[in-house]
Amino acid sequence: MEARRGDITTLAVDAIVNAANSSLLGGGGITRAYNLPCKRVIHTVGPMGEHPNALASCYNKSLKLLHSYSLNSIAFPCISTGIYGYPNLKAAHVALNTVRDFLESDQGQSVESVVFCIFLDIDWNIYNELMPLYFPSSSSGDENVEEDDGDENWEDVEDHEN
Repeated sequence: MEARRGDITTLAVDAIVNAANSSLLGGGGITRAYNLPCKRVIHTVGPMGEHPNALASCYNKSLKLLHSYSLNSIAFPCISTGIYGYPNLKAAHVALNTVRDFLESDQGQSVESVVFCIFLDIDWNIYNELMPLYFPSSSSGDENVEEDDGDENWEDVEDHEN
């Protein structure tokens, strides 16, 4: 479990999530990734405004698609914040709680990696503060912090176990 700062389309995970707009017919789905380093792109349409059940459904449906396609790693953007108007802090709580609940379910046992891909400073600070609350480090004492891998496009937060 980790938060990373940068361009989600550069991640070599099994699936990245595209926070699509409401013109996406059917409300979401999964497509091939074509020239991206990931295998698949999961499309989800987040709610306009503060609707926690609808936002949680975006994360749940994405994780269920990951499972049904036998994929093991996923990267999420901050869904419904920004122009969609969901308050950043509340959206992060919904995201982290929903992902944690899924990982604790039977379907979640196959998920090896979840990345929250962060763009804005406000979200970066929120996830840095909240992730240890939802995903405490299994080690006693120091928290796990990934070392800089030399990629100047990324800034790592803490690495938390699933």
